[in-house]
Amino acid sequence: MSHSSGTNTRATLSMSLKYGMAVLRYTELIGAFICGFFYFRHKGYSFLRLADICAPGLIAGQMIGRWGNFVNQEAYGGPVSEDFF
Repeated sequence: MSHSSGTNTRATLSMSLKYGMAVLRYTELIGAFICGFFYFRHKGYSFLRLADICAPGLIAGQMIGRWGNFVNQEAYGGPVSEDFF
């Protein structure tokens, strides 16, 4: 599949960056969770207690992010052609 115009190339680059950032977002969350676990363990804090304290903030952050995706019209894809399948 070759792209003959610069617009298609920019759209492809934009899509790859968009999906790449989604992967990065979840790896940051997983990394923070793992680092927090070891930090709390090192300091002697109860990980489950602090996770319970942080859970509402995590839920609120996800909720705000989803509303942002909806406002930016990123929450759903556009129409696709038969060639896509």
